[in-house]
Amino acid sequence: MKNETIIVLRRCIAALTANGAPNCEAVKEARGLLAKLGPMEKPVYRLEFWSYSSVAHSITGNVYDNPKFKNGSIVYTSKVLKLDLENKVAETENSIYKLS
Repeated sequence: MKNETIIVLRRCIAALTANGAPNCEAVKEARGLLAKLGPMEKPVYRLEFWSYSSVAHSITGNVYDNPKFKNGSIVYTSKVLKLDLENKVAETENSIYKLS
């Protein structure tokens, strides 16, 4: 729910700003709410049959639980920021992956 709220607030700010109202009360209020909400939470997906590329700093594998892809689709992640092999977790710029 938090992520969806942040997305809606950002869209409202963009629409109001584009329509010539960058300093209206609604924009100020929306920006205040965004500051209180903090950063968006990263979604968590599962990757199977994965491999890490030290050249590209990304992971390739079959993704599950991601609404953008059919379960089992082969994906290439964005840049890997953290790779914890002991706990089988990878964090990218956009997501967190449970590696199995």
